[in-house]
Amino acid sequence: MDGKNADTYKGLPQHIKAANMLVDKGRELRAGDVISYVKTKSGEGVKPVELAKTEEIDTEKYLETMESTFEQVVSALNFDFKSVLGKPRQQKLDELFWSKPAS
Repeated sequence: MDGKNADTYKGLPQHIKAANMLVDKGRELRAGDVISYVKTKSGEGVKPVELAKTEEIDTEKYLETMESTFEQVVSALNFDFKSVLGKPRQQKLDELFWSKPAS
């Protein structure tokens, strides 16, 4: 970011970080402008879409967010997200200690 310290943006909301990066690059912004950004692997954690390179995008962060969202939806239906994906389900502690032994 043109020699700017990553701490400059620390603690700011992500859309504000992205907006500040655009201003630093000379873009004029006004109230109401829509700032599109992506989560990145960089120290800032976010970049405006127009400044981000594909390899900088933190795809793991997006996958974690999607998994968390879907886990909430399927758990409301009494399913386990990982078992829906075909992954083995980790037992909960209460199941280990209080479940009835198999006959």
